[in-house]
Amino acid sequence: MIKAEVRYTLEHFKAFSNKTISAVNLIGLCFFNIMFTLLLILIIVKDDKVETLYLVLSIVGWSALIVLLALSYLISPKRLYNNYKCSNSNSVVLFDFEDDTFSVSWHSDAADGKTNYNYKILESAEEKGDFFVLKATQVGMWAIKKSDIIEGTPSEFEQLLKRNLGERFTISQQKR
Repeated sequence: MIKAEVRYTLEHFKAFSNKTISAVNLIGLCFFNIMFTLLLILIIVKDDKVETLYLVLSIVGWSALIVLLALSYLISPKRLYNNYKCSNSNSVVLFDFEDDTFSVSWHSDAADGKTNYNYKILESAEEKGDFFVLKATQVGMWAIKKSDIIEGTPSEFEQLLKRNLGERFTISQQKR
């Protein structure tokens, strides 16, 4: 059995940040921007008259990429954390992971509750740096810092997730 007691901080919400933009979308946007930039360079070299349109498209594409990255890595985690903190001050989330099921309990000034889940509800789980990030279908996401684990070890939790999720569990080399 693995148990974790989580008091969410901004650091927990930053662990979600690269989950908000899928790698496919990011690669697609980068490819789109690179192609427009190369086309713009080609047109400028040929001294064509339509370079203004491609310049505008290139600027818009790169701006969209910058805004998307900024929202994902800077604004979104802070906004989500501030919203969470306002409605869940002094809250504690308890996770109990068994072999076949897990439960999530919450205790705050506003409400208490407990929900039991089967591992099938987890769309994916990722170990990244000091965190385990769990994405549940139609429920949301949870971040559990390795130091939040109060019973069991992070390596035991990793093995439990591998056993129950198979390929849906990944380990990222990204350090935060």
